[in-house]
Amino acid sequence: MLDDQQELELLEKKLKEAIVQNDLKTLKKITHPDFIYTDEFGTKYKCLAELQAKSSHVIFLESISVTKREVSYFDNVAIINCHEIRTGTLHGEPFQATYFVSRVWKMNKRWCLLSVTLVKL
Repeated sequence: MLDDQQELELLEKKLKEAIVQNDLKTLKKITHPDFIYTDEFGTKYKCLAELQAKSSHVIFLESISVTKREVSYFDNVAIINCHEIRTGTLHGEPFQATYFVSRVWKMNKRWCLLSVTLVKL
């Protein structure tokens, strides 16, 4: 059986794969119902459905490569800060950019993703 840290590592991998594959079913399983996403422009999305509806036709990610990563645990909360190189298309145009990404996970019987903040470097 996996411990909490191993489970979180597995969920981080699943999250990355689900984002690239646009796998909404997996994303729904691992995100909190009140999930909050803040994009690089400061736009805040209050749930996964809102994010999907407003951005799925704008951005398509082909890959996410983590270049730097730090995990901090606080009782039942984990904060993951990392640098990611993301490639794909934005408004139909190819792009590659480096982002600072902060994810907050909470343990309540299982890990669930509470929030993501994305900042372009």
